[in-house]
Amino acid sequence: MPGICGAAGVFSASMALFLAYFHRTLIQGVVAALAGLILPYFATWFWFRFTHPSASAGLFQFFAPTAIVAIGTCFALMEWHARLSNFTVDVLSEQMVGDEYGEPKAKWEQVTYRVCQVIGGVVILLLILGVFGRGR
Repeated sequence: MPGICGAAGVFSASMALFLAYFHRTLIQGVVAALAGLILPYFATWFWFRFTHPSASAGLFQFFAPTAIVAIGTCFALMEWHARLSNFTVDVLSEQMVGDEYGEPKAKWEQVTYRVCQVIGGVVILLLILGVFGRGR
């Protein structure tokens, strides 16, 4: 559990610090980073304190609070970025969809991108089959 909460917290904190660096708002970024780092742990502690999940509880019951906080933090950071950029969230979303930065343009970049997609898909498929195979 600490690993999942830590991964979500560190990701949220790093995104907050990146946005703070981008917009040159260091104090707000540090506060947002601390909140992003602490919230997944607090949400999971709060969830366990009041629901008392059993040892045989499913993964969703264990990771739901962390996932909900991580998604909420991403939306809050996107809203903060839009506000600091003097945009609405709709305009920011349209700009992100229309932006072609990072898309592979050269032939070798496109081939590398497709190969990585295929390898990633095969690995995910093998992991899923391994999980289902172990249940028998």
